[in-house]
Amino acid sequence: MVDNIVYKFFADYIYKYTGIVYAENEFYRLDRRLQHLYEVFGLSNIDQLFQLYNSGNTLSKDMHEKLLEVATNNETYFFRDAAHFNILTKIIIPDLQKDSRAGRGVHIWSAGCSTGQEPYSLLMTILDSFTDLKFTIDATDISSMALLKAKKGNYDSLEIQRGMPTKSLLKYFLQQEDDTWTIKSAYSPFISYSRLNLLTDNFPSSEYNVILCRNVLIYQNAENKKAIVQKFYNALRPKGYFIMGSGESLSGLDIPLTRKFIEGGMVFQKDK
Repeated sequence: MVDNIVYKFFADYIYKYTGIVYAENEFYRLDRRLQHLYEVFGLSNIDQLFQLYNSGNTLSKDMHEKLLEVATNNETYFFRDAAHFNILTKIIIPDLQKDSRAGRGVHIWSAGCSTGQEPYSLLMTILDSFTDLKFTIDATDISSMALLKAKKGNYDSLEIQRGMPTKSLLKYFLQQEDDTWTIKSAYSPFISYSRLNLLTDNFPSSEYNVILCRNVLIYQNAENKKAIVQKFYNALRPKGYFIMGSGESLSGLDIPLTRKFIEGGMVFQKDK
């Protein structure tokens, strides 16, 4: 049985560098993640992993990044929370097109993009709805492994079936000999992938018309959540939109974003 001291060591480290909270009653959530990590390093158990990380020596960059990667939850699927995609095409983009400042095009940020299903869903949604829209999608995540998979745009049969309409699959993806599916090369340039830590890294100022950060901030405490959302607010252009997961809210954060219920979903808009 693993001592709580071991769990607390890793929970504290993860919180310090990502803001992700593993409370004592949730230490069990670390089991599978730490098991994967000690197997990566060729160790036999979590105690050996603890000794490796708690040796008093400075952690290598590889050890640091691998620990942060196993701490994140990369659960995702195509067109998750479908209402948000309807809002984007029926309300948000048409609203932005009416703004004279939208001549720069629509700039979208998928924050916490995981293995790429969200940005590819955004891409397909926009291309299916607008023929001459100038747009770009930036996609970021803290996990280098998740980003590597996202950039490749390659998914096995189970992953590709989760939320993907057959029409979209055949239009945007190519089936490979190993029965996986890869995004067609013509569509890759629309999305730019990069690594970013929402808690510790700086965000660009007044850059985005739309920011999606869905089902990510639920793992932050109130203080860190407010700090991150404030950075998102600063990164939005005037009248820009911020989209969270369907079960998330900004309650108690005192961020000047106006909540709107439209097309069966909820979004937030920057007033100025």
